[in-house]
Amino acid sequence: MNQLNYHALEYILENCVSGNIDMHEPLEVTNRLKNQKTEVPLLKHLLLLCRSDKKSLISILSILKYRIRNHLLELLDDNAFIRQYVQNVIHEWNLDIAPVDLFKDGLDQFDMDADEDIFDYSNYITEKKCAQEGGARITIIEQGLRDRQESFNHMTDVTNV
Repeated sequence: MNQLNYHALEYILENCVSGNIDMHEPLEVTNRLKNQKTEVPLLKHLLLLCRSDKKSLISILSILKYRIRNHLLELLDDNAFIRQYVQNVIHEWNLDIAPVDLFKDGLDQFDMDADEDIFDYSNYITEKKCAQEGGARITIIEQGLRDRQESFNHMTDVTNV
């Protein structure tokens, strides 16, 4: 099969935020000749974009979360009908909170930008590498101790004691 024309990251982000892309449904992509169509799950599409755009998946998902959150807050602020509808749903659940309080997740206190990651993936990679190196060194030390223990000779005969 010929190479596929995958959607650009910005196109996917914009359409996921606006609701034009249902994140539960596969995306339709065509080949370079545009004579064949294939369905690709959104997650697989994002993973391919991670490789081509050299971004981590957590970074892309952080951007998506940030944009969806801001879009919903704008809708609540600008549209009285949506604000009232959400308030009615909140009352159906017997809660006494404002619609904007639904979006307080603890991350809003950090003043994060759209391009900032929720989680610094590079720290994870660095720590994982250090842990692997430390584990390899411990294995070398353990093997050295085992070898030394096996080659140990008593100076006196211990069978008569």
